[in-house]
Amino acid sequence: MDRLKCLIALVVAMNVPTAALAFTFPEPGTSDRMIAACEISLKKRLLDPSSYRRIDAMAEVEPISLDDYFKRSNHTQATQELMRRVGSNASRVTAILDYNAKTAAGLTTRNAVKCTYETTGEIGEISEHAVEIDGKSFTSWLLDQASRSSR
Repeated sequence: MDRLKCLIALVVAMNVPTAALAFTFPEPGTSDRMIAACEISLKKRLLDPSSYRRIDAMAEVEPISLDDYFKRSNHTQATQELMRRVGSNASRVTAILDYNAKTAAGLTTRNAVKCTYETTGEIGEISEHAVEIDGKSFTSWLLDQASRSSR
């Protein structure tokens, strides 16, 4: 308990912008929404979605710079400038899923994936199509599958 009091005192002693960077308190339900979106997207990628069994899951929200956000977005230069001028904030929601699922050979294996979702403003609904799994969007994954099957 003394360590917690010390930590709280440290945060209070920090100025507000520094404290905001040190601790990000996600909106209620953000972790649950991210984990759910990640699981839906993952199941669409599995050979046997019904074999999916979650072992563990965790999610966190962290602030990111607009520069980092724009590296992965498709906003025009004009939109980027406007977002900078109005002081938009960007966030990255990350979830890690530890799970079991069956392989093509029918064997159950343990796997883990990292899901990411980046946004500006409030974190509302998180679409499974907007979630990247291990760096690949659902659309990118579909295109990879199509190109593999055409070989």
